[in-house]
Amino acid sequence: MAESKRRTLVSNLIKEHRVLFLVLLVGILHGIIYLRLIPPWQHYDESGHVEYAWLIADRLRIPELGEYDQSMRREMAASMIEFDFFKNLDFRPNLLSQNEPIWIGHSQVFGLPLYYIFVALPLRLLRFSDITFQLYMGRLMSQLLYLMTIFAAYGIIREITPKDHPLRWMVPLTVALIPGVADLMSAVNDDVGATAVFSLFLWVGVRIVQKGFSWLRVAALAVTTIACAFTKNTVIIAIILSAVPILIRLFRNIRRRYVWFGLFLLGLGLILATIRTGDAATWHRSTAQRMSTSASQVEAPIGRDAFQFNTATGIVQLIPISDIRELQGKTVTIGAWICGFLI
Repeated sequence: MAESKRRTLVSNLIKEHRVLFLVLLVGILHGIIYLRLIPPWQHYDESGHVEYAWLIADRLRIPELGEYDQSMRREMAASMIEFDFFKNLDFRPNLLSQNEPIWIGHSQVFGLPLYYIFVALPLRLLRFSDITFQLYMGRLMSQLLYLMTIFAAYGIIREITPKDHPLRWMVPLTVALIPGVADLMSAVNDDVGATAVFSLFLWVGVRIVQKGFSWLRVAALAVTTIACAFTKNTVIIAIILSAVPILIRLFRNIRRRYVWFGLFLLGLGLILATIRTGDAATWHRSTAQRMSTSASQVEAPIGRDAFQFNTATGIVQLIPISDIRELQGKTVTIGAWICGFLI
């Protein structure tokens, strides 16, 4: 009797979610295509991301900023050369370097660690295998997060649509078929982890709004919020957004316009929090320095302000196309007054 009930339950479960299984199959096939289509190391900064996960797997701790393993870098650089990473570049890394770290691209060790810990799980067992094989194992771990993202999309749309609504298969299938998504989610990149955990966070939030509070849902909201906070800075906003489903549910019996007005004020506050002042006008920064790129200086040869930045700073000024057209064919003199300080 118990066996019959179990079979019936499994049968009903498969029947109810058969669309999900088909969509996940599409996602697996699409992901495998990109897994094989993109040559090793050709995803954005993939070598640096693999290095971060490899260091965690090898040393069982979060590596410090600037930390690297020369022998692993030598093997990785050799693999990059083997698979024509430098084919169209006038550059080859020096595999015989002893004192300087062998170049494999930009280090990603500064990133938040949760995604890299996840990728490092199988690499711990495979850290003595070929580095290219470890890369593909990392890509497979990203594929699991890809399927998790599709699953979350299905869960979200299922919460807000009636039974047998076409959006229940259209939305997750769209996620599974977007080439850019499949490309990203088949790479070793912390954007994969950020996409997956934030998708789960949204699903939990929508479920709380639709179904109400329970210990399991509140715990899931807390877990996914913490996961976002330790995966990537682009999804740390989940810490603030976690209040939204709670507030909507708490004040569900109050006129909705007050709730939406409060959310509008919250959104406006978030936008204002991202705005900072003090940088040089009309210049764009590419620096993480805390100080502004502009400072008042009595020694400034023109005006009252001067640039201030460290050696790792890049500042760019965009020139209007109309000005460029006027300058075409003319001699342009560019000058700067620079004073350096050692701190």
